[in-house]
Amino acid sequence: MNALAAAVAAGALGWLVLGVLRVRLRGGERWPAAMACGSPLMAALARVHWGVMAAAAVVLLALAVWRRKDIRVEESEPLPRWAVAACAAVGVAYGWMALSDAAAEAAAIPHFLFLPWLALAVLAAARRVARPAGAVCAGLLTFTSQALMTYAGQEGPQVLVAFCLFSSCWLAALAWQSRQFRLLLPAVLLAVFTSRIWTTTGTAFGGFLFDRLPWAAVPFAALLAGWAVQRLALWAAVLAAFQLVTAWPPVTELLAPAWTRRLAEERKLAAQLGAYLDESVPAAAFVLTDMPLLRSRTTRNFTDSKELLRMARVAIEPVLQPSRERRIPLMDTPRRRFAIERGGWVSEVRFFHNGVELSRSPGWRVRTLEGEMRASLALDNSMVTGCDCALEVDFGAPVQFDEVWIGGTGGEFIGVPRGLRRAAIAALKQRGVTHILAGESGALADELNRNARYWGVTEVGARHGAHLFQLD
Repeated sequence: MNALAAAVAAGALGWLVLGVLRVRLRGGERWPAAMACGSPLMAALARVHWGVMAAAAVVLLALAVWRRKDIRVEESEPLPRWAVAACAAVGVAYGWMALSDAAAEAAAIPHFLFLPWLALAVLAAARRVARPAGAVCAGLLTFTSQALMTYAGQEGPQVLVAFCLFSSCWLAALAWQSRQFRLLLPAVLLAVFTSRIWTTTGTAFGGFLFDRLPWAAVPFAALLAGWAVQRLALWAAVLAAFQLVTAWPPVTELLAPAWTRRLAEERKLAAQLGAYLDESVPAAAFVLTDMPLLRSRTTRNFTDSKELLRMARVAIEPVLQPSRERRIPLMDTPRRRFAIERGGWVSEVRFFHNGVELSRSPGWRVRTLEGEMRASLALDNSMVTGCDCALEVDFGAPVQFDEVWIGGTGGEFIGVPRGLRRAAIAALKQRGVTHILAGESGALADELNRNARYWGVTEVGARHGAHLFQLD
């Protein structure tokens, strides 16, 4: 409901923006242009309570209807109604197909609310460079390709990013072609917004015409296909029919590459685990997991941080355990700074003078090219944290010491320190973690289950191939 209100508000607000700019558009270009202008402005409010968003949508829509004549419409060559109807019919079919899966409903709604406007923007752009058959082909290819990406398990703002990226280029081209340079303002703002929400999810299964194509390139490829077949309507029909048939779930499951099937299975498991977390942990919980989870499938906070998982695995994986040491003897002279070369994982650094460890001062600072926060873990008095980088310790004032001790994975073997399990749980609790969700096929779940009292955890339950533990 909130996503629907946001889409309506974005379109209405964009309509008002276009009215203020006094631009001239063709009949079929008004609403996709309005959505393009309004999306960046409303996306920041997408998490507002649905009642507030619904009220904003009603007010903005009323204003847009009242000022509807502010946008001047060119009389020539509006988008054919049959073309818009064809794309709308396909959109309804694939929207129903996606929403028929109850587990995927929460993730599919935001995708398919922006999907019609992306296809309509491609259709409007293609109509300026191609005949109606080619334009329809481009619009249909956009619809089905985005549906296939959703099938492949893509999450996050992919559809919104693709829509904003294409619309930014389309508005810029429209401004240049029609000499309405006022349109460059929303085009630039849209491009800046796109750069802010861009994700690095790699490639997606965009269908058999766009196999492994980066998802952001799909509308551009569809526009190119529509332009390429503009002289032969039969080719447009063949391309659109092929994409429509192969996008039907039974056909896709039969023909799709194996990697997309794995993504679909992971997506289903993520939905099941998300529902399990919602019913098993309190709302204020913070869960560390090594299982595939998606933020759109659960209301609980979780992380799959490699750094936090490493803290837990230090106690059970010999290759990660800080069982070695390096001792560096030095001249007994005062020093303001001391640099440590990279040589394996550094868990702790300690400084000695005449065999006595120096007390650490709040003024000590650790610097490294990989981030000061991460480097400071080498001086946090915990053997389960650390960093794998060259360090420089700044004491703030000259300090006299004659030996440096470095504990970690480099140097001579001294044995595994005691209490690593409890130290790992203490480090995780210090960072706000309240629960651990571990896959039953991994060593972490088995170790937590067998030695729960040494770790300081309690198993809450197990479901869908995962064990849930609460930190005591």
